Parts: sequence; structure tokens; C-alpha cells
Amino acid sequence: MNSHTSRPTTRTSLWSPGPARRRVAAVTAATLALSFATVLPAAALPAVTAYAPGRTATDPSFPQYPQGPWGVPGYGRGPGWYSLGTQALDTTTAPEDQENGLVLVASTLADGSGTAAGTGMVIDEDGIVLTNNHVIEGAGSIEVTVATTDATYTARVVGTDSAHDVAVLQLVGADDLDVVTTDPTVATGDEVTAVGDAGGDGGSLTASPGTVTATGQAITVNGEDGATESLGGLIEVDADVISGDSGGALLDADGEVVGMTTAASSGTPDISGYAIPIGTALAVADSLLGSASGA
Repeated sequence: MNSHTSRPTTRTSLWSPGPARRRVAAVTAATLALSFATVLPAAALPAVTAYAPGRTATDPSFPQYPQGPWGVPGYGRGPGWYSLGTQALDTTTAPEDQENGLVLVASTLADGSGTAAGTGMVIDEDGIVLTNNHVIEGAGSIEVTVATTDATYTARVVGTDSAHDVAVLQLVGADDLDVVTTDPTVATGDEVTAVGDAGGDGGSLTASPGTVTATGQAITVNGEDGATESLGGLIEVDADVISGDSGGALLDADGEVVGMTTAASSGTPDISGYAIPIGTALAVADSLLGSASGA
């Protein structure tokens, strides 16, 4: 068993990887969080980038590109985003054993502005799913597709915790689902793989290999409204996590979940991803489930 190690906690201003949002977002710093999924406005495509709702910003000092990495007009606006198309990343299609227990989360925004996409993990065979709060924030309706079977379910929100960026969903009518296997042990230097719906295209999940570069990290996420939120105790990795990976699994060398992808820095060719330790995420989920059952 690896011993837990960490380096001094640092504060990094960035944007959290969020759901694939199909609406316009803004960016305010040279670093930004990526795990949101691909986003396009509900109506005509404006020449702007869309990132995770409430987790984005735009800086007019950065060049505007007429076409982004996925061939979407305007997609890619913002620091470093245009150069980080999936073709330039160290990613592969995830094999089925890495998809086991994972789901694709797609929602229609309640304000009618578009749709969002991200990833989630089944933690109970009766359809309890763990994901990031920002993946489903603002959703009017949610559909979840099991990665290994393509079975699709309507989901309802059991509870959310914005302070820890955790949400729990219940898949209506689901039972006997495969669940993820977890391991709370993680240490600097461990080999890991981030698995999620990179790009938010709803297709095969993507695997991004990397290494744990630090544990116990703290970051500050800047919100769309200018407010800042802090997340602490995070796992830092050098895996290429991008839009749509939010809520996905950070797997160890044995294929067990050690964390839930939640944020990434950008602005340079080197990406630092951040994941909530799975023990922390499950503890928050247990609390949300307990509150719901007692309501």
C-alpha cells in the first residue's frame, strides 16, 4: 500500500471542468478550468466559447478564433483552448473495463439556453450516480446513459453540495447496474488514468493517462458572477482532462477509482488536472443521501 504524501498546499486560480454547456460563457484569467463538455448555444451559434456554467470567464486580451478544435465556429475562444484540441492530447478511447460503472450525463438547462454534458459514476446498483454539482447545476431535465450498455434513464437530483462540488442523482427505474470499485489510497507518483466524456460528444469515453503530481491541493474557482469558490484536499494530476470529463473517474493502476475529476488549469500546453478524492466525494454523497431519506 502506498503511503500518503503531499506537497505544501498551493492556490491556483482556474476554472472548474464542468458539464458540456451549450451556452455562452466568459473567462477572466489566463488559467481556466476544463472538464466541462462541448457546448453550443441552443439557437444560432455565436462566435464564443461555452464552458462549465458558473465556472467560466473570458479575457479580451486572448485572440478569438473563427473555428475551434471540434470544428465548431467560435469554439476555442480563450487562453490555450484552441491549441488543446483532442488531436493534440495524450488520450485514447477507453476500453470497456475502464468504462465499467461510468455514465454520460446530459441535461437541458432550465432557462432554455441549451444543453450540458458531463460524466458520472454509479455507486449503487439501484441507480445512484455520483457527479460534480457543476455538471447538473441549472438543469431542468437530466438524462443519463450507461457507458457499457447504452441504456438511458431519466435522472432526478437527490441532493447537491456546491461547496464540495458534489451531486447525487437517482436514475428512475434503474436496477442491477454495475458499480465502480473504489480505493481511497492515493500518493504522489502513482500512475492514474482520467476517464470521461471528453468533448461532451456523447460517444465512447476517453482515457487520459498521467501521474499524481501532488495531493492535498487547494484551488480557487472563479464563478461566472465574479464570486470565487475554494476547493481543498484535491489530487493534482498531469493527465489531459478537458471539457466533458467533469464527474468522471480518476483510476489507479488497478482500475479502481481514487478520485472524481473536477477541474483543470489551462493557458499552456501542459495541463494540471484536479480530482476530489473518492473518499471525500463518497462521504459527501452519503450525507446527501441521508438528508434525502430523512426529508
